[in-house]
Amino acid sequence: MTDTSRRDFLQRTAAATVAMGMVPGLVHAEETSFASTPVPDGMPRAPRGPGDPVRIGIIGTGGMGTGHLEAFVKAGQDGRSNVKVVAGADVADKRVGQAKEKAEAVQGPGTMETYRDYRELLKRPDLHGVLIAAPEHWHAKIAEDAIVAGKDVYVEKPMTFDLKDALRLWDVERKHPDRIVNVGTQYVMSPSYHTARQWIGEGKIGHPVWSQTSYCRNSKEGEWLYYAIDPEWQPGVNLDWNAWCGPSGKAPWNPEVYARWRRY
Repeated sequence: MTDTSRRDFLQRTAAATVAMGMVPGLVHAEETSFASTPVPDGMPRAPRGPGDPVRIGIIGTGGMGTGHLEAFVKAGQDGRSNVKVVAGADVADKRVGQAKEKAEAVQGPGTMETYRDYRELLKRPDLHGVLIAAPEHWHAKIAEDAIVAGKDVYVEKPMTFDLKDALRLWDVERKHPDRIVNVGTQYVMSPSYHTARQWIGEGKIGHPVWSQTSYCRNSKEGEWLYYAIDPEWQPGVNLDWNAWCGPSGKAPWNPEVYARWRRY
């Protein structure tokens, strides 16, 4: 879509939604979101000399973020990639501390710094990229801040929580075309998807009129319940709950929501 057509689509969709009495907050949210502010100019990228490792920061060191961290350090250990995880940020001190231990068990002592506030991590001038595995209501804001800070970005799925922030993030990326921004939906970087796009573009399968994608998370055990509740979590002591809530607004502390937010 062109910039004009996508904006027109959003405006028409919002108008139709309000007319039908559905989700009236769609228009109001545009007035209050960071998405309505001008796109800022970005910082320069971190230099990387011959033989220098790609220095990565992990924002959100829960199950997914720490899993990615372990894959990075293993790739570096095996010589499959010249990469180091040098920074991690999480609102929970224990989680980011455990991630640091896993990284330094492979990379060596003192190779990873930790932060409670992701913005402090982004101030580092030596980082080439960040992996964002925070809860999805934070994806848009952290991704924008990272792009503006001069970092390449891998942001976990979904890219953003809603449409307006997706369009905003697109604008931010287009203003900084030298940044690499990748969305972590499984397998979409596989060659088969790029081949499918090529074949459709070349007309090899005719004119496509329909496609189907499905995914099921139902289970009798209860999906996402395998994320454990840690009795050592103490908001205001070793966990910043207000920062975790962030763009979604303040809410009473609930370890179920914190650990298993996908269910809510």
